[in-house]
Amino acid sequence: MSSSILKSRHKVVVPTRPLRSLADALVPLEQLAKTSESLLAQPLGGFTVDGQTYTVPRYVFIGPKGGGDPIRLGLFGGIHGDVAAGVHALSGLLAWLHINPELATDYYLFVYPLCNPTGYEDRSQHSRSGKDLDRESWSESKEPELQLLQAELSRQPFHGLVELHAQKNSPEFLGYTSSSTLAQHVLEPAISAAGHVLGQQSHRPANSKLSAGKIVNRTKPYWRLARTKSPAPFEIRLEVPYLVEPQLQQEAFTVGLLTFLAEYKIFMAFAPNL
Repeated sequence: MSSSILKSRHKVVVPTRPLRSLADALVPLEQLAKTSESLLAQPLGGFTVDGQTYTVPRYVFIGPKGGGDPIRLGLFGGIHGDVAAGVHALSGLLAWLHINPELATDYYLFVYPLCNPTGYEDRSQHSRSGKDLDRESWSESKEPELQLLQAELSRQPFHGLVELHAQKNSPEFLGYTSSSTLAQHVLEPAISAAGHVLGQQSHRPANSKLSAGKIVNRTKPYWRLARTKSPAPFEIRLEVPYLVEPQLQQEAFTVGLLTFLAEYKIFMAFAPNL
């Protein structure tokens, strides 16, 4: 009898894979926050699953002042627990900005690398309750992770929101935004840079009404409350090819985000003339 599958008269029991460590995923950021003058560890409130308490991690990177008004961005990763690239990419981004803080001049970055902690721990796309948080949130979800994040959106005056995902049905790095202007001046250079890392021709950012409908109807995990604000923050979704090796996924995300930060600051400087 196979050691991995135990058969009985009534059912087949397949042992689950060992839990992935949340602590190990966050160690680099926790250590960095202890020594960095720019990075703060401020987890959102806790919730309990099967008697164990979890939190949604939050890190705030305060970039150097450059004379402009602070740009407040929310960066979200790990909504699907089986994809770790977004988690590690956001961690790597903050480590890079710690060494090169000038790249975040005039930015306040609110980073949520592990939006689905139980899914990450279980190596599952879903949370431990069996919910796909990427879809569940659109229907006024009662899932505790999403309630914490939705409450955060109602509090923070974000200028923009960026979400990292993996796309299982595309070989290309994809980007989505409802703003054709933002797509042309900011998102397209970021996606081109990320696509270069993957060694392939990158996909042009989807924009205009078709993109907006696709994003709104399919997935926008946390952004419903944000849309009620005036002015509403811009919304960006980046998707890396799922079948690319994890290290390349992470590098593509990191390069894309760094390019996005640089291009958006330039865009804001010239926006009044566009």
